[in-house]
Amino acid sequence: MVTNNSQLFDIVNEKGDDELLICSLIKIDNIVNHSEFIPIIVKWFYDEWYTSYLDFGLDNLDKAIFDFEKSIQRENLPVCYVGYINNTVVGTIGLDFKDTHNNLDNIDKGIPWVVDVFVSKDFRNKGVAKELIKFIIEKAKELKFDSLYLWTVDQQDLYKQFGWVEIEKIMYLGELYSLMLNKF
Repeated sequence: MVTNNSQLFDIVNEKGDDELLICSLIKIDNIVNHSEFIPIIVKWFYDEWYTSYLDFGLDNLDKAIFDFEKSIQRENLPVCYVGYINNTVVGTIGLDFKDTHNNLDNIDKGIPWVVDVFVSKDFRNKGVAKELIKFIIEKAKELKFDSLYLWTVDQQDLYKQFGWVEIEKIMYLGELYSLMLNKF
């Protein structure tokens, strides 16, 4: 059994085609079924989006973990899914009816947002994000949604592969984001 990232990474490297192997090994499930991963993923989020956490008054990791645990749902939004291989978390993706920019005038409040998209640094550029995105589109369809919003600074090309189109540019905390919509 693989017990840590470096052992898993060694197995992937031995096999050659990282993306194909990871796609065949990854499992995606609701984070409520894997509470052991919550401190890991919230640390990822907190480190990556620290200034946003401060905007919400979450000025330390313990507060961020507590806030995350009380907000996640099993069936209703917000919901967060975790991608994992064996006992190693490799990425996350979620759905919510808002993201940080929930006060935009031209946003249809009935369309959910893709949120919490994050891939562990050890597993980037190996197909994990693509698997998570395919999963969340199918999950949205199961929930009877026909569109999804998201926003990104630098992953527009990735999302365009799955049908998203840029509808607006937004300046937030000094960075220019693309607001994107996918109708399926």
